[in-house]
Amino acid sequence: MAKERFPAVWWGDTRAEFIPRGGSLPPESTRSAALLFAFHEDKLVTADIVGRGWCILGGHIEEGETPRQAVIREAMEEGGVKPDRLVHIGWYVLTDRGGIPDVVPSYVAQVASITNRPPGFESNGVALMTRDELRERYYRYDELLDAVFDYAFSRRPKTQIMRDTLTMPASVVLTSLASELQ
Repeated sequence: MAKERFPAVWWGDTRAEFIPRGGSLPPESTRSAALLFAFHEDKLVTADIVGRGWCILGGHIEEGETPRQAVIREAMEEGGVKPDRLVHIGWYVLTDRGGIPDVVPSYVAQVASITNRPPGFESNGVALMTRDELRERYYRYDELLDAVFDYAFSRRPKTQIMRDTLTMPASVVLTSLASELQ
């Protein structure tokens, strides 16, 4: 099987690359954040983050938290999303000029449920985006993101009927989400 290769790009003063699961990580690094590609059927959940715009869900790993716990918490805080079938797919490696790389674990998951915005919601809104919509609307889209989105879409969990494990039946969740996205 051919090894996946991803282009390296510069995001301002930070060199960004993606290493798929099973690849070699830098020997010395930090882990400050984790990211989630949360899929609802064939669309990706994105959040409109203040100061950035439309992004996938994710954020800082808090003290005592694993990357997996961080993406579950951030998915709820940014998108009101409870992920299911979380699978680690690789790492973004972000290195500022002359610095120690920050390794950002990245996951795919199926959306188990979506709730109304919780108190302290960390985004301006949520949108489900197709692969083509991501190219047009995603924050600072480039060839690295294009390649990583292709990779994430190819590894997304199989679609299953949305199960509500929080507060609303699936039909109400879908109606609520549709009205919020309009």
